[in-house]
Parts: sequence; structure tokens; C-alpha cells
Amino acid sequence: WIADPSVLSPESKGIKIGSDVGYIPGFALQGGTPAFAPSLLIFVEVMRRWKEKKITVDLAHGHVMSLHRVFVRGIKDMVDRAGGKSCWSGMRDLADEKIRSHTITFVVESPTVAKKVVELMKAFGNVEVDSRKVYVRFGFGF
Repeated sequence: WIADPSVLSPESKGIKIGSDVGYIPGFALQGGTPAFAPSLLIFVEVMRRWKEKKITVDLAHGHVMSLHRVFVRGIKDMVDRAGGKSCWSGMRDLADEKIRSHTITFVVESPTVAKKVVELMKAFGNVEVDSRKVYVRFGFGF
């Protein structure tokens, strides 16, 4: 990603068709980022280790889906205890596990609330979370 990520912040008015992207000269067609080579090297090394440990995409995806099930069950219990009034009650519908992303997204009342949720969750430590406007997205993995 070599475009300015600040356009994704809650304060941004976003981008429109025809907006200047601001690619780094010479890197516009280099895989979307000026750091393409290190990313590719890391990917190759991770795939080598997965092969060595007999980790497959299906195994990794199954693990993430089991994390989703535990997370969603906990969120639903929390919303029920709050009488349905919670910033967590805006969880987006989940796709079938076979095709689901490794993220779960919530819609909150404003970009300000989204930013606060992200800050609070990151304070817990090992939580992959970000926001785009009123959407708060949690990432799951190993």
C-alpha cells in the first residue's frame, strides 16, 4: 500500500474519483508497495516453514474459524447481559465459514466511538483491531 493511509482515518473526508493517489515515483506498478521485495521474502519464508510444520491453508483457516466461534459466543453473551444495548450489538452478519474473511466487523455510532473502541482494545495488548469511519474490524490469526 503506497497511497497515504491517512485517508482511512476517522477525520478524513475520504477520496473521490480523480483524487491524487501520491504513488512513489517508479513504484506505481510494483505490487502496491515500495517494500515489495521484503514482503515477498517474508511470504516465501513463512510458506517454507508452513510446509516444514505441515500447516495448510485449511488448517490455518479452521483455527481462525474456531477463534471466531469463541469470540462471537462471548460477544453475544455480553450483548445479552447488556439488554441488547451495547457498542458490540452492531456486529455485521458473518459469511459462511468456508468463504469468510479472518476479520469480524462491527458498526458503531460514529467515527469517534470507533476510534475510542480501537484505542481501548489495543490497550489490552495482543489485539489486532482497526477502524474505517464507523466500522471497527478485528483480525484473527495464529
